[in-house]
Amino acid sequence: MNHICFISQSSQSSLHVGASERLRIGVPFRAGAISDPSQLLLRSDEGSLVDAQWHGLAWWPDGSLRWGLLFATPSGRGKLEVLADSRNPIAPNINRNASGDLRWDISEGSHGIRLVAWNGIAGRLNVRGRWNNANYRFRPSAIVAGWDGPVFTSWSIEGKFLDEGNQASQVLVRMELDAWHAIGCMGAKVTITNPQPADHPNGNWDLGNPGSMDIEDLSLELELESSSGDSGDSGVSIQRDIGESFLNGARTIDLFQSSSGGEHWNGRNHLDRHRKVPMQKRGYVLDIDGMRTEGLRVSPVACLRRGKQMLAIGIPKFWQNFPRAIRLHGSCAEVGFFPREAGYAHELQGGEQKTHECAIGFFASSVDHKVIESCLRVGCPALDCDYVSSTGVIPFISAYHRQEGNDNDQSAYELLVRQAIEGGDTFATKREQIDEYGWRNFGDVYGDHEAVYHQGPELLVSHYNNQYDCTAGFAYQYLRSGEPIWYDYMVELADHAWDIDTYHTERDKAMYNMGLFWHTYHYADADTGTHRSYPRSLATQDHFQSGKDLDALGKTGAKLKSVYGKGGGPAASHNYATGWVYAYYLTGEARYRAAAINAADYVIDIEDGLKTPFRWAYRGPTGHATGSSPGYYGPGRASANSTLALLAGYELTEDPKYLDFAVDLMKRTVHPKQDLEKLDLLNAELRWFYTMYLQALVRLVAVLSRDPKRRVEFAYGQASLMHYCRWMVEREHPILDHPERLQYPTETWAAQDIRKWHVLAEGSLWCPDPDWSKRMKEKAEFFFSHSVQQLNSFETKSLCRPVVLMMNYGWQRLRLKDAEPLCEVGQFDSSQFGEPQQFRPQRQIAISRAKRLFVALVCSFVALTLLGIVWWIQSRSV
Repeated sequence: MNHICFISQSSQSSLHVGASERLRIGVPFRAGAISDPSQLLLRSDEGSLVDAQWHGLAWWPDGSLRWGLLFATPSGRGKLEVLADSRNPIAPNINRNASGDLRWDISEGSHGIRLVAWNGIAGRLNVRGRWNNANYRFRPSAIVAGWDGPVFTSWSIEGKFLDEGNQASQVLVRMELDAWHAIGCMGAKVTITNPQPADHPNGNWDLGNPGSMDIEDLSLELELESSSGDSGDSGVSIQRDIGESFLNGARTIDLFQSSSGGEHWNGRNHLDRHRKVPMQKRGYVLDIDGMRTEGLRVSPVACLRRGKQMLAIGIPKFWQNFPRAIRLHGSCAEVGFFPREAGYAHELQGGEQKTHECAIGFFASSVDHKVIESCLRVGCPALDCDYVSSTGVIPFISAYHRQEGNDNDQSAYELLVRQAIEGGDTFATKREQIDEYGWRNFGDVYGDHEAVYHQGPELLVSHYNNQYDCTAGFAYQYLRSGEPIWYDYMVELADHAWDIDTYHTERDKAMYNMGLFWHTYHYADADTGTHRSYPRSLATQDHFQSGKDLDALGKTGAKLKSVYGKGGGPAASHNYATGWVYAYYLTGEARYRAAAINAADYVIDIEDGLKTPFRWAYRGPTGHATGSSPGYYGPGRASANSTLALLAGYELTEDPKYLDFAVDLMKRTVHPKQDLEKLDLLNAELRWFYTMYLQALVRLVAVLSRDPKRRVEFAYGQASLMHYCRWMVEREHPILDHPERLQYPTETWAAQDIRKWHVLAEGSLWCPDPDWSKRMKEKAEFFFSHSVQQLNSFETKSLCRPVVLMMNYGWQRLRLKDAEPLCEVGQFDSSQFGEPQQFRPQRQIAISRAKRLFVALVCSFVALTLLGIVWWIQSRSV
């Protein structure tokens, strides 16, 4: 029996509960270490085996386990040891009499889902709603089992909302249920989607635009079935926050969280379509048997007791996702997701969705309230950081450097990163500043860097919308440090970016369908545009008064003016997928996998010339996946994010179409013989993003290197990467060396230089020339030191964007410095790749063909006219 790694049950997490914790965590493994998840065991620090269940999430090329998903219900605290026994694995001795199964049943022709717990307690679950002046009830149509084992079972349930006349609503609904057998607890997730396209006149997206739907109420209902054990005491109770005493009642409990309860609970972040804040009260109202109390924030667990049966409900992030409600009446418990108590309609925009979540417990009425509290919350364990690094699942990841030794640059880097969670301007503090709470906002980060020049009486509201893949940054920092706060941020933003930032429709133009909305327009207020980037208020306001006059920047300023369009929509330049991949590996949540694959499919879809009006003239690629600015298809953020999204799709599915497409984009974007001076790469205002693509190219080269059948493609990528790296060694410099060339010479430019470190540091490993490799490493170290030290000199170093850049890059440095070369020493022949070809997008070719056709038609018309005139003259002369 071999030791694999340790898992620490952290006591720092806001979700930590102690005994009988539910643990769900992805664990990485080295290539070749584990061939089958059934070999894995879990042992407590006391030496006893722990009830555990393992499933495979990802596999190495040799077929061994890469990521395994662990479900466990350990008792107490301390470290858990993962063991492997390949000879004769012994399953933990789970007491089936105590745990059994949480079963489900659907009565034919009826609504709802019947649940039966191991102890015989039965209940019926349903989802009801009201919109379009009609009442709707969820009707399940298909139940598919997911993870299944002795500890945990999950189901995915498809269905429809039917009105009282059995007419289906166009609203889409999905439900996920999971059962933790040993503790009689289950989780429920309900996702409601408005698949209609949103109307966006002039490229502006606002509340109230056609395509939205108004939901008056959406509630999950749970009703205990009567049984012979119902006789006896009945009652209700509620705990307002973890660790508090339960408050008891005899008949009813009604709890309504109206707003966040924060200092800015009624701020501009909560404008509705009428540009008014609809919430009427700060905080919550709790009514127990008619006795009313009020407060600011509540994180409740509520219990309904009928004789020997008890039903408990807990709602994660209750106040953060306001408005929320809990109702206990008779034998029924309800969770108000879009509660009627709010007194206003909840607008779900076209293509918008929301996933609501709650936990449900079935207990004997004699159970201790502390057990209920424990079972309705999930613990957040910490993986051993050095172990994670040793597995190679994330190349070059290194544990958090705790300022030991004399590496001042690394210490400075770590302090910059930890501004997100420590000090006076953390991401939690930023949330409070604009009240980044409520069901639509929670999970996102306040883009306070956009408000630096704002002079209005209220704070400017700007949503970050996962720019630079903030989700991935949270995942990296969680794996480096094991601190649960990073994990929480990762999950919250992964949920938000999929539900709110993604345009969930197939009925709009191909460029927009299923794409991600950008961050809020630079230096502008989100206003009624919410998280959709381009509010109509942009048309009447000038948002660039504070920076350098664009006319003073000459040709660069003129090009910037053309870029600063005040309307638009989802695009490849803001298509971030990697964070969802790691969120999936760490949680096993299928929606994160679906989100990452969707981002990859989006790249392929927007390049399909058959989906545009120009298909009648030319059916070739549109160029949308690589167009980072008007007319520019070279290395940039569009080609970078498209490549990374395709690599995410390839990693999760192993479908070669994604890798083939990434290679096609590479050949369009870069070439080993490109004239780099013509690309104007040193013009930071217009081409700062070229390093984004080189970072993606490093990833692509690594993937291609593993496949012997792709040696030519690998050589092309390696040669192109070396071409750029050698140019960077000789020509690149810190952006702020020339502030006169910038419209806004801010701290962000210092942070962006960390990308140059990353390209050169990792690129040096692929260099076949030892001398050039050494020069690349030296230039990389220069950029690392200069970036962190220069950023540290700014008073604004804690703003959102520079912190996110530091979170995402720099964590590889300690491993990269000592890494061995990844290719053989030698030279490659660039002549085999021919000469660079200028890419021409579908639109350009189609318009060119149309012009030629028009000219041909005009010439034909003129020729026919002249022939007609000649014929007429000749006929007259006869």
